[in-house]
Amino acid sequence: MDDLIGIFIQAIEQKQMRGPYNAVSPNPVSNAEMTKAIAKILNRPLVLPAVPSFILKLILGELSEIVLKGNFVSAEKIAQSGFRFSYQNINEALTNLLRT
Repeated sequence: MDDLIGIFIQAIEQKQMRGPYNAVSPNPVSNAEMTKAIAKILNRPLVLPAVPSFILKLILGELSEIVLKGNFVSAEKIAQSGFRFSYQNINEALTNLLRT
């Protein structure tokens, strides 16, 4: 939330920022990596069931592509504008979010 608010403030203050910007992490992770990081920070056991892809396709339809292949979006444009993220990696962000 801190970084998202910071992006909005910078967009208001810097008139040269035009067009769309992705408000995403500078270091994207997969769903599996995020789930493992959450379990580690919360000191909880992690059990990731192996769900066959055809089951996900049956249940989620076209949305299964996001789960199966991922959807990485670049933060390069916002970084090039001079914005500095408060949390550079998933562990920093989740620690801040889950331990406050």
